[in-house]
Amino acid sequence: MPKIVLVSKKPLIIFLAMIVLLVGGYFGYKKYQKNKLLKGNVESVYEVLVQMADEKVNDPVEDARSSLKRGDVIAYVPDGHQWSDTEKISYLIVKIKLKPEEAQKLMEAETKNAPVDEARKKELPEGAGPEKETVRARKYQINLDKLDVEDLTINDLAKGQPTGDKVFGENVIRKK
Repeated sequence: MPKIVLVSKKPLIIFLAMIVLLVGGYFGYKKYQKNKLLKGNVESVYEVLVQMADEKVNDPVEDARSSLKRGDVIAYVPDGHQWSDTEKISYLIVKIKLKPEEAQKLMEAETKNAPVDEARKKELPEGAGPEKETVRARKYQINLDKLDVEDLTINDLAKGQPTGDKVFGENVIRKK
């Protein structure tokens, strides 16, 4: 009489499960990487808080370096932000569709390489790039002419935001 040998299927099931997990993990990782790359290229609507009056400092160099001017961006937040009543009547709020890196540029200061004397140069770590010095508080501003609000004053904002829910594109941004 032949001997019956019982072979357990458990090792085979474990092996196949491991293969499925590895293949699924590989494709999941690829999808994650693809989404990560695409995320930076996706445009979103941001609400941008815009300065409507020039700030002034008596020293012209310090004025340019630290004072916000009409059209400069104070802040940007995702669409749907709940602005305070004070913000609504003190600043222009504009909706703009931008990529995240474009929105970040709205807050950039204009800089230049700062002069470095020889004593300071020796203190810097080897390979360090030149130190930057702020020349102007903002490199970019909102072109109020393109929004058709060039004559708008802070007093006009008490009547409501003139652009309403209209969404603008990056064409309303200009380099100073």
